[in-house]
Amino acid sequence: MQVDASSIILRVVQWILFIVGVLSLVIGMAVVHTTSKQEARKKSQNALVQSGEIEPVDAVVTGKRIDERTSRTRVGTSTRRTTSTTKDYRIVLQIGDSESLGRMVNRSDYGSIQEGEIYDAYPIDGRYFIPRFDSKTHGYVKWIIFSLSTIPMLGAIALLITRMTMAFRARSQETQRNPNIP
Repeated sequence: MQVDASSIILRVVQWILFIVGVLSLVIGMAVVHTTSKQEARKKSQNALVQSGEIEPVDAVVTGKRIDERTSRTRVGTSTRRTTSTTKDYRIVLQIGDSESLGRMVNRSDYGSIQEGEIYDAYPIDGRYFIPRFDSKTHGYVKWIIFSLSTIPMLGAIALLITRMTMAFRARSQETQRNPNIP
């Protein structure tokens, strides 16, 4: 059986996709595991707060700020550059007379929060849990990341099927030309 260059190239690409696929699946599973642990921790903290076992302390909003980060990228060797600006909306909370902490919020929450507002903060495991800001989870993100991490492995499988189909066709054409070969 003769091996041509396209078969070798497809085999190399398939192996590269397979290796990248395995690595990306491991990363995807790690993201799902880590995010699930964070969600479970937030749910348990929320349940602890709902049970009334912990007495809340007042957290007063003392400041708001928007942090802007600008990133520039050069496209090729030309002088054209792309610039993107990312805004992080942050609030600063004062607990008691001494401790200050910050939280990132989304844009709509940032607009509705006013300085001087008071929120309940619950001391859990050496940190403060503020249900208004800390109980939100984005469980769908982990599944999006996991789905994207399966793409290289699916590509490797598709390439394997393509190679098998090409080999089957080549064998059937060869047997049609030489019917004496079993």
